[in-house]
Amino acid sequence: MSTEEFNVLSLSFHYRGRRAEAGQRVYEALSALDLVGYCGSSDAGDHFTFVAADLAMDEYEVPLTANAAGELSFAKGSTEELAKALLEASGADSIYLDGELAAGEELDLDDEAAFEGMDQTTTPQVVAGPRLPRSELAMSSVGQGGGWKLREDQQGLLAVREGESVDIVLGRKMVPAVDIIRHEDVYQIRLHARSGTLNVAGSVALEYWMSTGERAVPAVASGSPAAKLQQDLGLWLHGADTAELEELEELWPEAAAAVKVLCAERTEAALRDFIRSLDLPEQIVDLANGDPVPSDFEDLRGGMVTGLNLALEEEISSAQGIWKLVYRTGWSPTALITSSLGVIAAGVLFHRWMKLKGKPGTGWRRTIMFFWYSDAAYYLARGVRDALRKKH
Repeated sequence: MSTEEFNVLSLSFHYRGRRAEAGQRVYEALSALDLVGYCGSSDAGDHFTFVAADLAMDEYEVPLTANAAGELSFAKGSTEELAKALLEASGADSIYLDGELAAGEELDLDDEAAFEGMDQTTTPQVVAGPRLPRSELAMSSVGQGGGWKLREDQQGLLAVREGESVDIVLGRKMVPAVDIIRHEDVYQIRLHARSGTLNVAGSVALEYWMSTGERAVPAVASGSPAAKLQQDLGLWLHGADTAELEELEELWPEAAAAVKVLCAERTEAALRDFIRSLDLPEQIVDLANGDPVPSDFEDLRGGMVTGLNLALEEEISSAQGIWKLVYRTGWSPTALITSSLGVIAAGVLFHRWMKLKGKPGTGWRRTIMFFWYSDAAYYLARGVRDALRKKH
């Protein structure tokens, strides 16, 4: 079954008051009827508690069931009868199917008090990648307040966003990276992997939402048809459809395989295994959970100028072949200063020669010499800067 063929029945169980056991009761009610799908954890406020669930249906919109061996069959009776059975088994005050009241009594949810006391916390945005460029983090912050704190080591770059989260576009070649934001008990995980020299349209190959409080129902044998259905349904429900997975498998096969494993677990421990399997620092999970940023992280402020300057530095440092000579990659401060002074002196002679020849015209001569002297001045400034750094 392709994930594009899924039919899903969305249920919402409503309870009056704060009911810590609601999630377990709904899970047991769904499991008792062998319904195939996912059950969320309870979302409790001061006055009401909610539990969401999603059930798989066939093409005729009949809910599917499974036995312990994982063999699939069909639920008996109508969805209305199913709602009444679940209402009694779960002890809920009302059940909604696809947003419509199906069993129990209508609760007054228009009052803002219905959502008082619910956890609405969101943690900072965290991103990590083996070749993650600083310049593109700075560019992603253009027009936004705040900035990044980052650390670079043998595993690559690890950065934490201060301020509102931003859309990160890794535009230069294929740069695999992961960024995570936690919203209460749900992790928003974005996998960056795009091919091509410039990814103007964005670099997110797949976005996956993982709730740590969500469980597959019912418990079935691994590798069975029902287990495969649960995995595919879970991927589809949370953003990883067939087309996205196929694309990710081509660009970053390790990440595609790891996402499938993560879907089956949906725990913080599984998320840590997911990060480790991609050879990224496990600390990304701690920071996504709101841990303080360590003191060894340095500041990176966003902005167009900062981003462009960093992009140029990154281009120079990664130069290969003839470009190492063009960019004077690896040159000492003395060599940079000496060569720049030589280029300036040569520029004076070259300009004098063009003027004597009368070619090209004045406008072209000024343009040529502007770029000539600008290049020399840039590397002269780099040499002076590097020399001063060595002294300190």
